[in-house]
Amino acid sequence: MDFLGNLIANFHFIRPSWLLMLIPVLFFYMCMIIFKRNNSSWEKVISPELAPILIKGLDNSNRKVGHRFKLLTLLGWIITILAIAGPTWNKTSQPIFKSESAVVIVFDLSPSMMAEDIKPNRLTRARFKLIDMLREIKEGSVSLIVYGDDAYVVSPLTEDSNTIMSIVPTLNPNLLPERGSNVEDGFEKAYELIKNGGFKSGDLLLITDGIENQALKSIEKTLRGDIDIRVSILGIGTSDGAPIPEGTQGFMKQNGNVVIAKLEDGNLKKITSNFNGIYKQLSPNDSDIRAFTKLFKTNFDNEQSESKREFDIWDDQGYWLIFFLLPLFISQFRKGVIICIVAGPLVFNSHTTNAFEWIDLWKTKDQQAKNAMSNEDYEKAKQLFKNEHWKASAAYKAGSFDQALDLFTNDSTSTGFYNQGNSFARMGELDKAIESYDSALKIDPLMDDALFNKQLIENLKNRQNHYPSELSGGEAQRVAISRAVINSPEIILADEPSGSLDHKNSKEIFKLLFKLKNKNRVLIYATHNLYFAKMADYKLQIHDGKIKTYNARI
Repeated sequence: MDFLGNLIANFHFIRPSWLLMLIPVLFFYMCMIIFKRNNSSWEKVISPELAPILIKGLDNSNRKVGHRFKLLTLLGWIITILAIAGPTWNKTSQPIFKSESAVVIVFDLSPSMMAEDIKPNRLTRARFKLIDMLREIKEGSVSLIVYGDDAYVVSPLTEDSNTIMSIVPTLNPNLLPERGSNVEDGFEKAYELIKNGGFKSGDLLLITDGIENQALKSIEKTLRGDIDIRVSILGIGTSDGAPIPEGTQGFMKQNGNVVIAKLEDGNLKKITSNFNGIYKQLSPNDSDIRAFTKLFKTNFDNEQSESKREFDIWDDQGYWLIFFLLPLFISQFRKGVIICIVAGPLVFNSHTTNAFEWIDLWKTKDQQAKNAMSNEDYEKAKQLFKNEHWKASAAYKAGSFDQALDLFTNDSTSTGFYNQGNSFARMGELDKAIESYDSALKIDPLMDDALFNKQLIENLKNRQNHYPSELSGGEAQRVAISRAVINSPEIILADEPSGSLDHKNSKEIFKLLFKLKNKNRVLIYATHNLYFAKMADYKLQIHDGKIKTYNARI
């Protein structure tokens, strides 16, 4: 009774959409019945001597065989469809596996990171490496901490590394209230994150240009706790070192002498040795990234454990119905059509392959990919797209700029060259980006976006070795606009784009912004300047946190 009660209470179909196939099957069967009846009506008007010749199946035995054949075929179809629909009434418990480790990245934002012994400076190169690192961390949780005089958690432990990647380009010593190099505080916060996250172990990656001697004991004490912490370090800089820039006033001095920041790797190697990690100096290729990500993956695999929780899935019982097809097949084995009718639908429900899905019946791969793009699942979209141009766009949105570039290269139109330029720009190859924009403008001289991006990249190239403090307000705003536009956004959000600019530069900035507005792009900006507010197509006036007027004359 328990079994019967459970069956009645929980019976359902896993894939109920397949039951819709019963409609055409029954319709086809009814058509055959009606056709048979129409044939029978001819017997009344045809001579009895000619009827057996002209009308097949006049003999009663033949009629019975034909009728039985139709019924068995119908039954075969019904059983097959029910089996594919996945009848179920029972659940199977499966264990959930989760990672018991995490990666916390501690990033040095002390003034020495602005030294230029590696070009354009240590900070810029370190940020590029960090972004590449985050792209390679596919599994587990990751967090980012920055430190100067104090340490700050930029991002708690998360499985969404893309969120952290979007923050990295903004990292700068000027963001911190006080100068300093309190790496001890960075280690303490990293340890707390891993411990409070409930992880048994974790990887700590320090990106820095050095650790002073007095910090070693404090770090040793912090990490000798209840959890297993492995420390790896990416060293930024050279042994020769370079002076530390200090705004536009020259270089940092101590006791009247210019301070030379050198990469002192002795302490860095000591820490990694004591805590089972690896030390790598920043390399011009990705060998350092490969070494770190391989180490992290090893820890992820080793620390993956079975959770005490279980995940219940419905157990497909449809395969039992297949056995009911065997008597039908045996009874009609000489009628080969049965095999085709029955076996045909079954191939669609193979449990050993994912090549076919129900949605494939209704939408092409390109259509499915477009849905994924709409949901911002760019990784899935680039896998599904068959159209090369769309596939390239998805790869670009997913941050796979090298893959996007390979695909865009096959497009020799102005749009193709424009997209190549954007890809080169995102990869940091500014000269090639400018060449691609030039190629686009040769084909279409009126392509405003290509002209705009070219000018921005040229300005960026001329200023790439300058510090933010050396840029004028207008130049800084142009750089910010360039960073936004290079992603080909559908929406541009600008918060006080004319802030701290004189009227002339403000007009230039708004001129640039309005030039970017088109039928496929929306520009939303906030401003206190009524002159520029009046230029908008739609307006919201906010006073004391409340909407005062909507699209009114202001």
